[in-house]
Formats: sequence, structure tokens, C-alpha cells
Amino acid sequence: MNTSTRPLLLLFAAGAPLWATACVPNTPSNATPSSEATPRPASTFTVPMANASADVTYPAQAEALATVELALRVGGPLVDLPIKEGDIVQEGDTLARVDPRDYQVQVRALRSQAAAARAQRNKARLDLERAQKLVATHAVPEAQLDATQAGFQIATAQLAQVTRSVEAARLSLQDTTLGAPFSGRVARVLVENHQTVAPGQPILRLQDTRRVMVRLNVPERDMLALTNEPDPKLSVRFSAHGGESFPAEVREYGTDINPDTRTYELALTVDTGDLAILPGMTATVTWERTRRATPVIPLATLTTTSDGRSMVWRVSPKNTLSRVVVEVGQVQNDGVEIVAGLRPGDTLLAAGLSSASEGLEIVPRGDAINLFGGAR
Repeated sequence: MNTSTRPLLLLFAAGAPLWATACVPNTPSNATPSSEATPRPASTFTVPMANASADVTYPAQAEALATVELALRVGGPLVDLPIKEGDIVQEGDTLARVDPRDYQVQVRALRSQAAAARAQRNKARLDLERAQKLVATHAVPEAQLDATQAGFQIATAQLAQVTRSVEAARLSLQDTTLGAPFSGRVARVLVENHQTVAPGQPILRLQDTRRVMVRLNVPERDMLALTNEPDPKLSVRFSAHGGESFPAEVREYGTDINPDTRTYELALTVDTGDLAILPGMTATVTWERTRRATPVIPLATLTTTSDGRSMVWRVSPKNTLSRVVVEVGQVQNDGVEIVAGLRPGDTLLAAGLSSASEGLEIVPRGDAINLFGGAR
């Protein structure tokens, strides 16, 4: 080994501790890491007033409750068509009439036949009564009585048949006039006056205006609560008629959700009286939700203590958390009733309950996003 290099190696070895010492930061021996934690943002919920009603409104559109095509039971040339589209008619009003003369002739002819059949039946009855007396005195054989009785039965059957024909002809004559089956508005006239129409051919479309149907789309969060409410308080205001409000009833609702809007279709019936409501008119439906006797909080704000009691994390005015044991009531569609332990206006932690601790400081957020470190 070359001895000329030894002084350099020794010098490097001797200087190593000095170099290592120079690389250590000059930190006081009694320094400790910072103990101040940055407040975390957290989703919160404010306890509502117990008796506050929550009115919900939805846009809607009016439809005719019933639109029917009306036709005459009999055919012939129209001689009277006194209505036009848009007319308001009352129940029983004449809407159309075909020429009744052929039907009048038929009724008269059949009535004459009925009179002749009735006379024949009366004669056959007298013959039967006479034959019965003669047989009783053995003046005629019983075979003659049988023949007379058969003649009476035939005459009776013929009278019944022609009587039915008279009634059918009378009804046909009555059916030459088309009357309004209910009060409503003429939506469309499908024929012209003096046109020859066939039996059953549609003459016009009539809309029922006594009651109006209103259709709306209800969000999924409200649909279950609305349909489960025994007698939901619903009202309708029509844009064309200012602020006048009409009570409404649930008529029907669909159970297939619209995948695009996440809504369900609901149909209401509204009695508008004499107010003119046309199909397609816009409306606003208001649902006055049932007043609550106790406040309701979301289930997400509720947890349990180590001994199994229900509790929440209440946020103080200084934004620190504290445990509050509560007494719960019935579970509702939108949460759970709180019987005791909370006051209206209390702010509760709404997410990240498993990461909460007594006295922990947070930054309240009124949204539903869990920024607190995981779901409960």
C-alpha cells in the first residue's frame, strides 16, 4: 500500500464527525410538534320548527277530465246541427238530429200492427173462455178446447212480438236526436249539416268541463310521502285566472319513474265550477304538508352512545361538537321524530359522525356532502 495517501485518509476520517454535525439542524432540545389542528369542514343540519308547515309547489298542466266522441245510434241525413266548436252546452241540450220521418212512419205502422194483434189476442181469449164453459157442460169435446187454447197462446205471443217491435221503433225515433250526456265544451265537430251519417258515426267530441284534470310530475323524494298521506291538502291555481285557488283530489298516479327527471306522474281532479279552463292551460299545484307535532331530523344525524342510547352531535355557537342524548319517536319518510333533547334552531353534524369527538372544532357546511372523513 502506498503510504503517501495515509495522511489524507486520516484527515478525512477525522473530519467526518464535524461534517455530520454540521448537517444536523440547530433545533432547541425542548421543541415539540404543533398541537393545533385545523378545523375541518363538515355537513350540518338545522333542526326545524316543530309546527312549521312545509308548502311544496309543482308546475302542472290542465287536461279535460273526459273527452268523448258522440254518435247517433241511427243513420240518415242530418237536418239539425246547432253547435259549433268551442260552444258550451248543458246536459240534455240537442247537439244533432237526423231526419225522423222514416222512423215516424215505421212507428205508426208497427202501432197499427200492435192494435190488430191486440184485437186478435182479445178474440182468442173470448174463444178460450167460451170453449172452457162448453167443455164443462160436455157440449164440445176436450180436443176443441185444446185447439182454442193453442190459438190463444199464439195470439198472445204475436202481440208480445209486435209490442217489442213498437218499442224498438220508438227508441229508434228517439235516437234521431243526439243530446248532450253531460255539460261540457264542444271540442271538435266532425260532420257537416245535411250530411248523411251512418249509425255509430262520430258526430262531435265533447269535453267534460264540470271538473278538470291536472297532471304534474312529482320528485321521488316527495312521491312516497304524498301518496301515503291519508288526505293530502292539495290546491291548484291556474295562470289564466290570477290567484284564485281550487281544492284538488288525487285521481291516480303512476308507479313508473321517469329515468331522466326522476319524477312520477300524478293526476288530480279539480272542481272549477263555471270557470272556463281549457286543456293545456298552465297551473301551479300546492301541497300543504301535514303539520308536525315534533321536529324531524334526518337519520344520518343520529348515532348511539356506548350504552345504546340515541344521540346526536350538536354544533355550538363556537363551532365545537358536543354529545346530546335524545329521545326518538316514530320514523317518518323523511327522517325520525325527536321527542326530547333538541330545540328548533339547533345545528347538528350531518355526516362523518364516526370521526367526531367531544370539543372538536369544525367549519359548518349546510350541504349534504361528507367532508368530515367518511360516512357514519
